Amino acid sequence: VYLVRRAGQTPAFTVRLPMPGQAWRLARQHTLFVELNARCACIPSWSLLLQSRDLPEGMLHVHHYISGAPAGLNTVSGAARAALAHCLACLHAQHRQRYTIWPGLRPASGSRARLFHDRLKAVKHHTTFSNGLGPERQTRIQALYASLSSVTLPGEAAWDEGDFAQLHGDLTLGNMVWNGDSVTLIDWEYARDGDPAEDLAYLFSEQPVSEELSTAFHQSYIAAGGDPNASKRAAWYAPLVALDSALWWGDYHLKHGNDPAASQEVLGFIGLAEAGLRGLNDVVL
Repeated sequence: VYLVRRAGQTPAFTVRLPMPGQAWRLARQHTLFVELNARCACIPSWSLLLQSRDLPEGMLHVHHYISGAPAGLNTVSGAARAALAHCLACLHAQHRQRYTIWPGLRPASGSRARLFHDRLKAVKHHTTFSNGLGPERQTRIQALYASLSSVTLPGEAAWDEGDFAQLHGDLTLGNMVWNGDSVTLIDWEYARDGDPAEDLAYLFSEQPVSEELSTAFHQSYIAAGGDPNASKRAAWYAPLVALDSALWWGDYHLKHGNDPAASQEVLGFIGLAEAGLRGLNDVVL
């Protein structure tokens, strides 16, 4: 990623080059920006894809530089959180007939319940799903997977429907840039088609907040046109996305030569996933 600026001035553009063999992902991101920019205010503007044999992987992606800074949900204003809720409601209003699972992103058809179980199976692509975390943590990972595999999704909350939506897919603190009460979502590499409930669950797994703040956010999301059933289904996605995050951190530390078994991130997300499973017993739809 490169920033383009005149000497002494604020950057004007962000330039992204694809990773080796990943040019198609960059092209997909550009197409998504073009589709969404005219509809949702929280999307990077003025997207341009340049293609040339002289460029690495044959292309680069340019969009306007996003001014602002990341911040926690519990530190920004209520108006800012409402802006994010409106942003996600707008994003999730972009309907899709099929869903895609990371990392292959091959379109598949079925119900939201089928997507949930397909999404769960996808965590097996992590190396640390099978080994590397030490006996105690590995046992907890397998127990979480077994429990989620056998969970009974309720008949309510529209699990049986086959309507999907555009997801951001990576709503970490660093991927939300705040400028006053406005927000822009960046880093769309994990964007995919799926259940809005996953975006909502991931948002709060990355930034645990008070029940009061969470409730207010979901109310703002629904008031902005978000699907009320997505907010309900998010409770089932909460342990799944926490499990996925634990394994992502495990693989990250393994790749960088660190001991995944000693990772506090892994331990924290395992605990969050276990708490999410226990919380399902208290969910009343």
